[in-house]
Amino acid sequence: MDAGGLKLANVLKQAGLAASTSEANRKIEEGAVRIDGARVTDRGLTLAAGAEHVFQVGSRRFARLKLELKH
Repeated sequence: MDAGGLKLANVLKQAGLAASTSEANRKIEEGAVRIDGARVTDRGLTLAAGAEHVFQVGSRRFARLKLELKH
């Protein structure tokens, strides 16, 4: 985990929106992932802790998450 934030694939896995980080990366590359309605295709995207977003994987899986770093 980076000091600057959380990797998108790890967030999707931990939220239960993807079975594994490999699946999450595949979905990102396919263009099946949206954050706040905007399509994301960058596998290397890191998200800042403390932010709240709506994540969508495919057409049916949604989650509203507040991102926090565990100490």
